[in-house]
Order: sequence, then C-alpha cells, then structure tokens
Amino acid sequence: MTIGTGDLIAKFGTQDQLDDTSTSAVADGAKSVAADISSWTNDDDAPFIACVLKTDSSQTTPGAVGKTVSLFARLLNIQSTNDQPEPDASFDGQYIGTFILDNASGTQYVPLAGGVGTLNPQYSSQVYDFYLLNELGVSLAAGWALYGTPIAFGPA
Repeated sequence: MTIGTGDLIAKFGTQDQLDDTSTSAVADGAKSVAADISSWTNDDDAPFIACVLKTDSSQTTPGAVGKTVSLFARLLNIQSTNDQPEPDASFDGQYIGTFILDNASGTQYVPLAGGVGTLNPQYSSQVYDFYLLNELGVSLAAGWALYGTPIAFGPA
C-alpha cells in the first residue's frame, strides 16, 4: 500500500541520550538516582517517545526469563518552578513503559515493550527527568545508557 499525500504518518525527532555519562549501578528493586539523569526538554512538543535501554558489557544475566526494567518520568516546572515529586520508595512518577531484557549477560539494546511511551506534558517544551526501576533480579550494571526519540503524528 502506498502512503498518500495527507495520510497520517509518524514523524520522528532526533534521538537524545536521556541520562548522563556517570550512570551508576542500580540495585535490584531500586530506582536510578537523580545523579544518573540529565533533564530533557521536549522541544518538539511530541506526545510520545520511543526509548532504548543499553546495558553495559559487564551486565550479568537477569534472575529469570522475562525480567524487566521499568521507565518512569518526573515532570519539572509543572506549576511555575514547582516540580512533580522525585521518585522514591513510595512514589514512582509517571509510567512510560517497560524494557524486557533477554536472559543473557553483556550488552543489550532493548526498546520499550509496545514501542512507545506517552509523555503527558503540562506545557509547551515540557522538561522531564527519567528514572529506571530495576526488576531484573540482579543489579543493573554501571555504564547503562538510556536513549529517547520524540514521536508525533502529522500529514504525509
């Protein structure tokens, strides 16, 4: 089938690294910390994001088949300079999606299950911090990386 002029298509922005380069290990059952995150501005006002989690080459095999790492967002400046609470043991933040890792060690590039997550911005050029929740059964090795590509829809 040919996509016709005016048909609705996905439009992809530029992929950005959503973490900083000092990403530390994330213990099983724990969340990444603010020091692992670089704030990201949704300059495109895209309603969706496609994300990829890269594990480090030193990553050990997850505890079992189908173990996951979940992705959450913290919205910044949602009311003037006031931010959504920082994720902690009792608050996750806005759920974006889940990465399902292969039951293997070493480097993996894993897209979000389901393809894309919803961003739910509160204003134009919303600023986000992203956090990982490790549910692998083992630590997420230091050196992981998180990438995101904003996605919008428009006419062909």
